[in-house]
Amino acid sequence: MVRAKVSAGNAAFTELGLRFRWDSEMYAWLCGIECEHSRIARYIEQYHAHLLKAYDAGFLSRLILDKKADYLHAMALQAN
Repeated sequence: MVRAKVSAGNAAFTELGLRFRWDSEMYAWLCGIECEHSRIARYIEQYHAHLLKAYDAGFLSRLILDKKADYLHAMALQAN
């Protein structure tokens, strides 16, 4: 399940043109943050703060989570 979540997140990043890539270690570190929305915002603030000059972390988090949900939905449809 972790691998699918990491893959879905990376697919969302790619689709949005973001140069983010998470591996299992990064995901495990971020899972210490309870809320997924907050995880993404924290990652952006720590590793890609330059984006905050143009975008709000909350906006980027929502955008990424929407794309991630689309990807997970497509994966579920393919599994059926």
